Amino acid sequence: SEPFKLAISQARKAIDMPEKFALCVLERPTQSESVVPNFIRKELKYRKGISPALKAAVQDNSDFERIRRSQENVHLYINLREDV
Repeated sequence: SEPFKLAISQARKAIDMPEKFALCVLERPTQSESVVPNFIRKELKYRKGISPALKAAVQDNSDFERIRRSQENVHLYINLREDV
């Protein structure tokens, strides 16, 4: 299965208004099936309460944007461990 992608703006809205958001997924039908209302009713999968799963990603994005917009120098330190 492929990971789903969400815009940060959508994730923020889902966190701010969790009662109004659910993740809905509909697998594409085979070539012989049409996407009609009955197919959607039968095959639609959804999950409510998705905001806890999105909070870490939204925070990571906020941290990244804060660093990206910073006028200060950003230093990256890598501590390489040597074999003992």
